[in-house]
Amino acid sequence: MSRYLFLAQAIDGLYEAVIDQPESWTEERYFDWMTDVGADGVPPGAAKHLRAAVRVARKLQAHYTGQPRPAGDWHAAVDVAVGIPAWRPSLALLEAGWEESADPELAAVLAERFRMVMQDEWSGNRP
Repeated sequence: MSRYLFLAQAIDGLYEAVIDQPESWTEERYFDWMTDVGADGVPPGAAKHLRAAVRVARKLQAHYTGQPRPAGDWHAAVDVAVGIPAWRPSLALLEAGWEESADPELAAVLAERFRMVMQDEWSGNRP
């Protein structure tokens, strides 16, 4: 698995965890998440997207603190609370990964995320 794909999936895990237990996320826990995700290093430029994802997670936390976990898929809960901007950090990471290497596994996730953010089909072209 590419490092970029790992980071995009880590962001998804962050969002889901924050929605599941918003009260348990402290500044220290966000710091620990960033430390754990970056333990093996991050590609150039990736840190800013990870920081953006943490900002989105804080918005999710503010929205869902004191609320029961929303019914249905956690993706829908992200869309309700933040909308399309929530998916931009992981899309940026996936696009950077695609520029580096044409990984088929990454391409499948990239196509799905591109459709969510851009409301259009991904062409699959590399720059």
